[in-house]
Amino acid sequence: MSHIFGWGELCAGNLLGWETYLASPADVLDLLPGVAPQVFMSVPAYWEKIARAVSPLHGTGKDDPGEALRRVTGGHLRFCLSGGAGLKVEIKELLHKHGVLVIEGYGLTETSPTLTLNRPGAYRFDTVGKPLPSVELKLDDDGEILARGENVFTGYFKDPGATASAFTDDGWFRTGDIGRWTPDGFLQIIDRKKDILVTAGGKNIPPVNIETKFVDDPVIERVVVYGDARPYLVAAVWARADVPADERARLIAQRIEAINTELARHETIKRHFVAEQPLTVEDGTLTSSLKLRRKAVYDRLRTSFEALYA
Repeated sequence: MSHIFGWGELCAGNLLGWETYLASPADVLDLLPGVAPQVFMSVPAYWEKIARAVSPLHGTGKDDPGEALRRVTGGHLRFCLSGGAGLKVEIKELLHKHGVLVIEGYGLTETSPTLTLNRPGAYRFDTVGKPLPSVELKLDDDGEILARGENVFTGYFKDPGATASAFTDDGWFRTGDIGRWTPDGFLQIIDRKKDILVTAGGKNIPPVNIETKFVDDPVIERVVVYGDARPYLVAAVWARADVPADERARLIAQRIEAINTELARHETIKRHFVAEQPLTVEDGTLTSSLKLRRKAVYDRLRTSFEALYA
């Protein structure tokens, strides 16, 4: 309930007459088969775990993926939404292939929250959908998504300075996200405006585009890319708990090498280190909705990052 996406789920259920089952994040996947919901909305972390349970890379081999998916979700899903952060296209394709369509939208707390949404009858997995009818969107000269509509807030509580900087002179809300339109009118999110890294060679690189390539990796739990004003990119890597310690370094190196083949040369991760201390909400490196607090991670691990340039 500390995230507007969670409030949206609860309010939608009350408004539309759903029976809503409340569970803790730790219990929700264990409860899915028994509750067997028709509607399930979640941040990407749980869709990733469901996908791993049915993926040939992670499955037991006893069930076909479709049957495994029905088993872990209860088999009654009719409407599925992922929000709070981007969900990897390959995960959406895998789940859809076996009978579960997961769509995404886009919005912010300041926009109450939804600006765009894919629809079951009109979706693109590489986008966050089309604007809602009540919303106006446009891109600023630098690609920042600007929004206007009755759902946009009027200002931050007792903070006129932050309020002024959140709007253009003619009243458009600055989302802080960089986007682009597809030819058929769907919106794609490229990155957070303030998170773009600019290398010493002048290359503008959205780190999230690289990091999301690892979200369903069988070896790597999380990657954080670093390299602003530096000659090349490096990364901190967290291994999955079930990866044998004596194999960890070799397997991680193999996975990074494989992903590097999919990237432009200036986007590749040249060096990395394996981080041992996990990122948590409690230590301030993750938000309450499990998004990365990039500056906090950089501050905590800066010495280790910089050592990779020695």
